[in-house]
Amino acid sequence: MKKIMITGVTGYIGGTIAKKLLDRNYAVTGLVRNETHVQELESLGIKTIVGNIHDEDLIRTAVSDADAVIHNADSADDAYAADNFIKALEGSQKTFIFTSGSAIFGGKENGKKVTLSSEKISLCSQDWKWHQEY
Repeated sequence: MKKIMITGVTGYIGGTIAKKLLDRNYAVTGLVRNETHVQELESLGIKTIVGNIHDEDLIRTAVSDADAVIHNADSADDAYAADNFIKALEGSQKTFIFTSGSAIFGGKENGKKVTLSSEKISLCSQDWKWHQEY
């Protein structure tokens, strides 16, 4: 079973990626900033690592057990964090997918939550309930 490590797993895009990978029998590990979503994620079959993308030692440890890494955290445009992943993966021949995430379109403070009631999809980036429904 392939093991994938994802940052931004509690967000809209990262959560969707995680669900699709789980549906295809991948083992998924999510890096989360705090313990708020740990129990919920683990109940879905996602192993969690609590920490942040600036902790070089944590990143090195997290990627060592993964076959591939998807960096999709809210601050995915953070060059220092991207460098941490590149350094940790250097010479490993592991796949590294680096996305910008939905934050590229602006912060949450610039808009409001929109719900498309006909499809039951909330466009709030932290609305994990959507991932459980689909």
